[in-house]
Amino acid sequence: MAHIDCSFYSPSLKKNAHVIVFLPSMSADDYLEDREVHYDDPGKTWPTLYLLHGSYGDCLDWSLRTGIERYAQDKGLAVVMPSAENSSYVNMAQGEAYLDYIGRELPEFTRKLFPLSRERAQTYIAGLSMGGYGAFRIA
Repeated sequence: MAHIDCSFYSPSLKKNAHVIVFLPSMSADDYLEDREVHYDDPGKTWPTLYLLHGSYGDCLDWSLRTGIERYAQDKGLAVVMPSAENSSYVNMAQGEAYLDYIGRELPEFTRKLFPLSRERAQTYIAGLSMGGYGAFRIA
């Protein structure tokens, strides 16, 4: 699994945004078991899960405290985990526009950089606590 730690300027937030992306790639198990793998075939795109953290968390929570990397590799799933502070994933009247950032800007940005599926049926969103609320709003 490729683990990409990325920061970029977000016009919606008017500041730098932090996101971690997991992409399926050749693993030690693939090598040791001599599996024929096609992770980097031309035109290959990955079904994608946008995974939102809870209150007082950030994009590192999922990778540090769960087995999401292993599950995503086994299922051939890309995972995008953005940081959203304690925003509740909404557009604030006096502040950042996290709903616009997560719902529109982040998918556009990540699809330009990574081989992520553009199909609605292969794009998922989920979250924990505040992230669950954000996932519900964005979906």
